[in-house]
Amino acid sequence: MFKFAIRDDDPNYFTSPSELEAAYSDLPGHVPISYAVVPFHGCTQTHAIPRDKWEDTEEYPLGNNPELVSYLKKGIREESIDVMLHGYNHVKYPSGPEFVAGDNLEDRIKKGKK
Repeated sequence: MFKFAIRDDDPNYFTSPSELEAAYSDLPGHVPISYAVVPFHGCTQTHAIPRDKWEDTEEYPLGNNPELVSYLKKGIREESIDVMLHGYNHVKYPSGPEFVAGDNLEDRIKKGKK
């Protein structure tokens, strides 16, 4: 028997459940997926964010995507997925990554988990 872990980084407000299902549809049903979510994604130049939002100044809460929230909650209930906090908003600070250069880190963690 093989033992391994699958971690999918950066599901966020812009992610659709169909994208996640398509990515893992060929895996057997008993293989759990860990989603490392970004709870309040900022507008950065990454494939996780639509190109027309790259210069925006908004934060997009994952909680405002009811389809994704429902999908994640269902997977947690069925024990087919795990959800982890992966940063807060992925905004890049001039002096380093968000959890090195950012401020109010304890508050961000609490808000992100909520």
